[in-house]
Formats: sequence, C-alpha cells, structure tokens
Amino acid sequence: KVTGVQTCALPISVRTMAFAPGAGSLSGQQGLYVVGDNNSLYEINSLSGALLSAGVSLKDFNTAGLVNIRTMDFDRSGRLLGQDLTNGRLVDININTGIVGANVSTTAGSLRPSVRTISYDFANDRFLAVDNAFSSTPLGSAEGSSPESAAMMVLLGTQSNSAQAQSLDSFLFGG
Repeated sequence: KVTGVQTCALPISVRTMAFAPGAGSLSGQQGLYVVGDNNSLYEINSLSGALLSAGVSLKDFNTAGLVNIRTMDFDRSGRLLGQDLTNGRLVDININTGIVGANVSTTAGSLRPSVRTISYDFANDRFLAVDNAFSSTPLGSAEGSSPESAAMMVLLGTQSNSAQAQSLDSFLFGG
C-alpha cells in the first residue's frame, strides 16, 4: 500500500514522460525524459526534479516543423518512440537532437488522435496503445458517472515505411 508521496517541483509543465531502459546522463540513475508543453524534450533528475538538459525542440526530420508529441515510451533497445499528434503517426525521437521521424515514421493518419497513450510491453517485445474512440465520453472526464470503454491495440510495423497495417488486438469494455 502507498504510505505517502514524495514530491519535487519541476520548472516546466510536463505533457508526457518515459524512463529509459538504462542509465541517462547521470551514472547509475535511470534516465527520465519528459516533453514539456512547449514541445521540447528534457532529461530530468528523477530524485531532485532538476533539469539535466536545456531542452531540445521536437522538429520533424523532413519539414523541420515543430511536432506535438502526446505520449511516448522507450523500447528494449533504448529507442524512444512517440505519438506525433500533428501528423497522426508513430515516430522515433532522437533524445540528443529532438529530431522526430528520422528512422521510424509510420504513414500520416496511422495513429489516430483518439489514441491517448502508448507503452512498451517488455515481456512481449511490442508497443501497445489505448484508443478512446470507442468511448461515449473520454476516459476519466466523468469518472463514475458515465459508461466508458476503450480498445487496447498492438502497434504493428513500427519500422519506417512498414507495409504492416495497424490492427486491433483486443476490445476492453468497462463502465
């Protein structure tokens, strides 16, 4: 059971975060990366909340335009993938430069805006996504007062220009 919560103030507003599978820039400490509301990627000291990097703007590899990342996670090899909300696709994110989509960039529209989160499944070596398009209302917006449902999907074809289509794996219904 949870017996308390330790908090530390962060100097930025955070949209999403992901722990690297190994150490970050601090020896012996797992890397923690966040995307701020300003569409920049930062590394944060998970013990103190201090910024370990100045932040790099998330820019599209092809257009150099800013990319809005809603959710992200690392895979087993340390590759950071995220949901590009601007173009509706799954992309890789270079943690040093902020360049998005240089090696992985699924077809525009392949990752719908109703997808709220992605997460890497280490046990089965795959990415999962939760899509709220099946909900009568967005999950969590009216907790306890409305029927809610979502679909959990396995993301197929996470390599750049993969010919594999995305596929619904399971439907999860709740209320």
